[in-house]
Amino acid sequence: MKTILIYLLLLISVKILAQNPEQKYSWETQQAKVLPNGDLEWVPRPFQLVKGSSVRYIDFEGGNDSNDGQSTSTAWKHHPWDA
Repeated sequence: MKTILIYLLLLISVKILAQNPEQKYSWETQQAKVLPNGDLEWVPRPFQLVKGSSVRYIDFEGGNDSNDGQSTSTAWKHHPWDA
């Protein structure tokens, strides 16, 4: 029963991805394939870090939240999303 449920969820995912082939996030890629007997085979892709257009630095000991965070010498003390 568990294998059938996983298989159905995988089929639904494949159908959704087929409708939207341009995947925006890495977690939207399939990490397993369905074998002819219905089992799943784990086929993960290796993690690749892709930097965004900007990098910010945080130094909990020597940073200052009034800095711009754009270099190690002007690091923030906290992440802006921290409470």
